[in-house]
Amino acid sequence: MDVFPKAKQWVMSGLACFIGFLIGLIYVTPGGQWMLNLVDHYGGTFLIFALAILQLAGVFWIYGLENFCWDIEFMLNWKVTRFWRFSWLIITPGLLLIIFVYNMARLENPTFMGKDFPTSAHVAGWAIFAVGSVQFILWSAWAIIRDENKMETLKSQFKYNPVWGPHSSRTFQEWKDFRDQKLINRRALSNQHSSKKKAFWILNGKYD
Repeated sequence: MDVFPKAKQWVMSGLACFIGFLIGLIYVTPGGQWMLNLVDHYGGTFLIFALAILQLAGVFWIYGLENFCWDIEFMLNWKVTRFWRFSWLIITPGLLLIIFVYNMARLENPTFMGKDFPTSAHVAGWAIFAVGSVQFILWSAWAIIRDENKMETLKSQFKYNPVWGPHSSRTFQEWKDFRDQKLINRRALSNQHSSKKKAFWILNGKYD
């Protein structure tokens, strides 16, 4: 619906369900369990870890931990505690990265009923992993290619979009006023702080 906002919701939902149904038919064939093990191994473990790490980096390192915490406070009227700040910014991405590297280091080819998969199956499995992993790079490259000012578009990939926000114009203005006030308060407190001290205070939620 984000890509085709004018399309009817029941059409998009029905189309997605129908395509998913057709793809899922392969799992009820005689070789379905083989396919399930293969897809689960390459697409349900390593790929999930890789995408989760990239998403955490995008939200908390590019969009920004402070921006995200302010959004939650605006929506829920609840200030994000130090525990969640540390978890989102450091602990969770660190643990995911460690688990991902550990699993890759101990990688073994999947088997089913004690039998090995053929080489072609492993090639297909790594293709699934590759296609899912490079989505960030592919769509970033697509945005750069389409834009005339390619250097500015490239730089914008590592910054949050300033026009992003609530869809409703009224809520968007309330959200913007809320953030502007937060920025004023933070600047008043951080005027004499070094960049390291600012990062430490943000991590501990002291500017709120």
